[in-house]
Amino acid sequence: MVYYAVARDHAREDIGTILIYNGHMEMWGQEEENLYQTAMMNMRADGEADLATIETVIKRIAPEITFPSVPCNVPWDTRMYILTNCRKRFGAAEILDKKTLRMIADKVGDGFIVLPSSVHETIVLPPRDETEYEWLAAQVREVNDTQVDIEERLSYHVYMYSRDEEALQIVA
Repeated sequence: MVYYAVARDHAREDIGTILIYNGHMEMWGQEEENLYQTAMMNMRADGEADLATIETVIKRIAPEITFPSVPCNVPWDTRMYILTNCRKRFGAAEILDKKTLRMIADKVGDGFIVLPSSVHETIVLPPRDETEYEWLAAQVREVNDTQVDIEERLSYHVYMYSRDEEALQIVA
């Protein structure tokens, strides 16, 4: 198993990252739960989760852009959200927080889809028909391979949130 750890010097706002493998945990005498708890503390140091529609994110960057309205006869929910943190750094870690996942389910719907974008953010989609999962996985692979630096890639999988299990699971 591979973990991505963030170390910070809060006084200087420095940040450093390292990939942590099982061998590191064994050498340091650390358990997975300890790494998880440390990650949760570091995540909250970057503020609360920021979930915004893609339109909102683009308007923050380029307010002059306008978006066409979606026709009423579209058979699926076309909303797309970006999940990150207030600092927009290493915000993909927000998917580890059960409180954040419940908040997203309240807003987007149980069974929402998570597409890994980079270590800085993930894409959240409303629930989808499972026939779309393989197509979404192909899109994740294409974007990762052509647009995301290898050091910032998270996964090639598509995930779905289950409120009953309070967990993300790989669906493609």
